[in-house]
Amino acid sequence: MDIADETRSLSNFKQNTSELVARLKKTRNPVVLTINGKAEVVIQAIEAYQALLDRVETIEGPRRREGWAHEASASSVQPTPAQAWCTVLSSR
Repeated sequence: MDIADETRSLSNFKQNTSELVARLKKTRNPVVLTINGKAEVVIQAIEAYQALLDRVETIEGPRRREGWAHEASASSVQPTPAQAWCTVLSSR
């Protein structure tokens, strides 16, 4: 996948939301949105995002959860929101 082919401005996304969302669902490829010419966010169809999370969980899940539990018990540091979200999704 060439990320350059999947880059759009936020303005373009706003003007063509329906078309781009349909493309996201069809291709399952993420799209990089730029703001003032700078890449700022990535959007992706939910099914593709869930598949990505599932692959990450398969590869890193048990080790990552053990690491978070150890870090949390060793200090009062809480998992980041992204880590917490991954844990919630992986428990489904």
